[in-house]
Amino acid sequence: MQSFTVDCIASAGFGVEAGSFSHPDGEFRRMVMKATGGSKPSLKSKLSLLAWVAAPRLAKALNLKVRDEESFAFFADVMRKSMKHRFKNI
Repeated sequence: MQSFTVDCIASAGFGVEAGSFSHPDGEFRRMVMKATGGSKPSLKSKLSLLAWVAAPRLAKALNLKVRDEESFAFFADVMRKSMKHRFKNI
């Protein structure tokens, strides 16, 4: 089920083909799992998210992170490349 979901997000959201069924350890799927915490997010990531929702000033003061920087950079790069390709091929 996760492979289907990742493929749908890659296709609809980013305009790329992730190929999660044929490449279950592919980079796109790996980054999705890293960004979401996989099938079981850690207690630390759950508490960080709760802190950002309930007390954003405190979360900022404590320098709590909600997102993984490596996966965020990966998805930003995928979006940049996708937009560049689309503008080039209009």
